Amino acid sequence: MTEINESSLSLKTVYPVGTELSIDEYEIVKNKIMVLGKEKWTNLLNEPHYYYLIEDFIETDYKKTSKGGLMGVKYFNVNEILNRDCLTTEQIAKELCNKDWE
Repeated sequence: MTEINESSLSLKTVYPVGTELSIDEYEIVKNKIMVLGKEKWTNLLNEPHYYYLIEDFIETDYKKTSKGGLMGVKYFNVNEILNRDCLTTEQIAKELCNKDWE
């Protein structure tokens, strides 16, 4: 796991378990966040944020079965849903097609 804390940015990789960012990868991510924080979203560096870095988006069909719309944002812990870690993005998308949520 990579965990880096600086005065302006705290970055930790959490999934898949055992994932590490190289120093070069960390610097690329940090610099992009800093540029966006200065040029576009001024609160980006003042408030805690989660950043999800992925290699590619994969279509899936993870269905909501309960009635009514979603109020706000919902985050899912893939490890808890699938009871596994260290899956690729493709494996996660495939396994979520067989699941639903309320």
